[in-house]
Amino acid sequence: MGNHYYIAGRCLYANQFVEGFLVKTDLQGNLLWDKRYQYNNLNSVITDIEFIRNDSIFALNNFLSKEIGNDSYNKLRFFLSDTSGTIIKDTVYPDEEIVYIAEKIRSHDNNLLVIGNYYLGGSKAVIWKLDKNLNTIWRRVYYYGDWEDESWLYNVDQWSDGGIIAAGTYFDRYMNPTNQSVFVWLLSTDSLGCLGAGNCGSNIGVVDWALPGQGIAVYPNPAKGYVNINLTQAGQQDLNAVGRFFNAAGQEVLKQNLKFVAGYANLQLPQLPQGKYVLELKTATQVFYEKIVVE
Repeated sequence: MGNHYYIAGRCLYANQFVEGFLVKTDLQGNLLWDKRYQYNNLNSVITDIEFIRNDSIFALNNFLSKEIGNDSYNKLRFFLSDTSGTIIKDTVYPDEEIVYIAEKIRSHDNNLLVIGNYYLGGSKAVIWKLDKNLNTIWRRVYYYGDWEDESWLYNVDQWSDGGIIAAGTYFDRYMNPTNQSVFVWLLSTDSLGCLGAGNCGSNIGVVDWALPGQGIAVYPNPAKGYVNINLTQAGQQDLNAVGRFFNAAGQEVLKQNLKFVAGYANLQLPQLPQGKYVLELKTATQVFYEKIVVE
């Protein structure tokens, strides 16, 4: 940027603690400053940065939110800093998965595109569009083949007409569970992130990933024996969906096909042990996640 270089990454210390860092140098590589970043004293990494004005840096900060047994859970934090590395605004998102990482940022139509991946019953790719004040414009999940297969996107850029091009990998978890025959996956969308007719190959899926608390109500919570689900968005009143429960280790413990009538459906919870779960509700066009406590 201008007469300087900025470098982002992570520092792994001898005690295995991890911090994200930003480094600023001149064009000869001489260090001007070196800043380290944590969130609540948790292991963190800064995966990418993007300059949004001459005086502001947008950074992707992935951090370890908790550990259960051998499983590590991640959350995302986006922040803005000035050119001295001082944070001026940040947002932490409540979504939490065993694998959940933001990979790259790119400017797009005077806004920002974040690309990443998460794992819950298979890996999915995420493209997230935000304005330069960290407000979400849209967030969508993209996948090749089946929902439970492994679909990853690692980089994103913009076509000359404002469309989006992303690159990643795919493999079928059931036909190829050892991950030894991986296919290159190229995804092309229009400027709104929607799939254009015939320009993305076959078997491509896309759903809107609702932000927390938007478009769905689940009750009672805590639950005992069942939960009621209410879809509140227009056009989501009479449809079919699949509900799946995942335990704290990320294992699928329940799957039911649901039919919504006037926006309502009932999901039975037969013999689920007491504890904390994640409900994934997937329709043809949207996916919702809600944390549920079973008593």
